[in-house]
Amino acid sequence: MRILIVITLVISLAFTRQAFASSADTTFINALIAQAGECEKLANCELEMELGRKAYVLSQAIGFSKGVSAACMRIGSAYFNLGVGDTALIYFKEAYGIRKELKNPKEVTSTCIAMSYVYVSTAKYDSAYAILFDALRINQLAKDDIGIAETYIELGNLSIEYNDLAKAKTYLMEADKIASGLQSNAINIQSSSALGNYFFNIEEYKTALRYFLKVNTLTDTERDKTMYASNLNNIGLSYSALTMYKEATAYFEKGLNAYVKLGMRYDEGNTCFNIGTMYNNMKMPDSAIYYFNRSLSISREIDDKRHILLSYQYLADAYVLKKNFQQAYHYQLLSNQLNDSILNEDKMNSIVEMQTKYETEIKEQQIYALNNQNENRTNQRNGLIIGTILLSVLLCTVVIQRNAVKREKLKSDHLLLNIIPSEIADELKQTGGAVAKQYNHVTVLFTDFVNFTGLSEQMSPTELVTEIHKNFTAFDSIIEANGLEKIKTIGDAYLAVCGLPHETPDHAQRVAKAALEIVEYMSQQSNKFTVRIGIHSGPVVAGIVGVKKFAYDIWGDTVNTASRMESCSEAGKINISAATYELIKEEFNCDYRGKINAKNKGEVDMYFVEGVIAHR
Repeated sequence: MRILIVITLVISLAFTRQAFASSADTTFINALIAQAGECEKLANCELEMELGRKAYVLSQAIGFSKGVSAACMRIGSAYFNLGVGDTALIYFKEAYGIRKELKNPKEVTSTCIAMSYVYVSTAKYDSAYAILFDALRINQLAKDDIGIAETYIELGNLSIEYNDLAKAKTYLMEADKIASGLQSNAINIQSSSALGNYFFNIEEYKTALRYFLKVNTLTDTERDKTMYASNLNNIGLSYSALTMYKEATAYFEKGLNAYVKLGMRYDEGNTCFNIGTMYNNMKMPDSAIYYFNRSLSISREIDDKRHILLSYQYLADAYVLKKNFQQAYHYQLLSNQLNDSILNEDKMNSIVEMQTKYETEIKEQQIYALNNQNENRTNQRNGLIIGTILLSVLLCTVVIQRNAVKREKLKSDHLLLNIIPSEIADELKQTGGAVAKQYNHVTVLFTDFVNFTGLSEQMSPTELVTEIHKNFTAFDSIIEANGLEKIKTIGDAYLAVCGLPHETPDHAQRVAKAALEIVEYMSQQSNKFTVRIGIHSGPVVAGIVGVKKFAYDIWGDTVNTASRMESCSEAGKINISAATYELIKEEFNCDYRGKINAKNKGEVDMYFVEGVIAHR
C-alpha cells in the first residue's frame, strides 16, 4: 500500500513539473511576442522578425496554437513593413486559419486587417473587401464594439482608396459613432485619422487638417513612431492642398526622414510621391521629377503597383510642364498599360456584389433572429397551456414529423446537389456557409447561340423555351459525362468549368472533348440554333453568391477571357486561347487563327479546335 502511495506521488509530481514547464514555456513565448510587438511600433523590423521566428519555433515545439498564430502575425508584419508583401501574406494566412479555429474575434479581426493592407498594396481591392467583410461579420456576431469600429474604419479607408467616397463616409461615420462611446485612445486616433483622410479626399482640407492635428496631440511619439510619421505626412498633404507650401515642406521632410530611419520602404515611397505632387502644383517640374523617380524606384523594388501607376501618371504631368512631350507620352503609355491590368470593370462589379451580399446577409440574420425569438416565445406559452395533456399527442407528432423531415431532407439534398457541387453542399450544411476558394488550374467553357435575338423573334415563347430546354438538357448530360461542373445559364449562354472543387490534371482535355461533343450534338439535331463555343484555362475564384436563391459561381480574369473567346468564335466552332492550346495541343487538332482583337484584351492568339488526334 505504501509503495502504491509513493508511486502515485511520483507520478503526480511529474505531471505537476510538466504542467509548470509548459506554463513557463507559454509565458516565455508570450513575452517574446509582446517584445516583437514593441519592435513593430518602433519599426525595428529585423528584431521583430527575429523574435517572431523564435516564438514560432518554440510554439510549434509544444503545440501552442495561439503562440504560432501570434508569431505569424509578427513575422508577417515585419515582412510587410520591409515591402515583401507576398511573404507577409503567407504568414498572415496561416495566422488567420488558426485564429478562426480558435474562435477569437479580436485576433481574427487584426489578422483580416493586416491581410487587407497587403491586398491594397498590390491593388487587389476585391480581396481586401472580402477579408474585411469577413472580419465585420465575425465582430458583429461577437458583439465586439472595438472590433466593429476598427473594421468600419478599414472599410472606410479602403473605400477611399477605391474612390467610393459615399460608402467611405457611411463606414467612417458609423465607426466614429461607436468610437466616441469607447474609452480607447487608440480607436479614437484611428477614427480621427480616417476622418481626416476622408475630408481630405472630398477637398475639405481645413477640416482634414483639424483632424490630423488632433491625432498629433493624441499620439505618443516615442511609443508609436509609425503612427507619428504617418500623421506628419497627412499634415503635410493638408498644408500642401491649402497652398501653404512652407508648412507642407517642413512636415513632409520630417515624415520622410522618420520613414527612412525606420526603414519603412512603402511609406518612404508614398511620401516621396506626395512631395513630388506638391512640386508639380508649385510648377517646379525638376524637383517633382526627382521625387517621383525616387518613389518609382522604391515602388518597383517592393512591387507596389498602385504607386508605380501613380508615379507614371504624375511623371507624365511633370514632363508636360517641362514641355518634353515625348517623355510625357512615354509615361502616359506605361500608365495606361498598367492600369488595364490592375483594375477593370469586372473587379468593380465583384466588389459591389460582395458589398450587396454582405448587407443582405446582415438583414437576413436580423430577420431570422427576430422570427426565432417570436417562435420561441409562442412555443413556451403553448407549452405551459397544453402541459401534460397533449404529451402523448406531441410524442406521436414528433415521430411523424421526424419521418417527414427525413423525406424533406432527402428532397432538399437532391435539389441542393443540382445547384452546387457535393463538397460545397456538405460545407454549406455543416457550417451554414461556404468560404470562397481560389483554384489555380481550371478550364472554363462558354457557349451561346448564334443570332439568338433574331431567331427568338421568329418563335413563340413556348417554342423558344422548349428549344433552349432541349439543348441545355443535352449539354448537361455531356458536361456531367466528361466530369465538368455546370455553373449556370444566362439567357442563351451556358457556363461550365473543369478543375474544381477537385483538382483535375486533364481539365483542359476534358473541356475540349465536351465542347466537341456539344458541336457534334448540335450538328446532328434538327436544331433551329447554331452553337458558338469559347474556352480558356487559368485560375478562378469560386464560392456561394447570395443567401436567398443563392448560387455557386466563379470569378476572375479567366472567366472573362473565356467569354471573350466565345464572342470571337464562329458558328459551329470551338475557339480557344493560347493557354488552353498549350495544354491540349498533343491530343487535339487545332488551327491557328492568328492574333485577333478581343474586347478589353487587345490582340490575342486564338485557335479553332477541329478534333481529336488519331494516335496509332
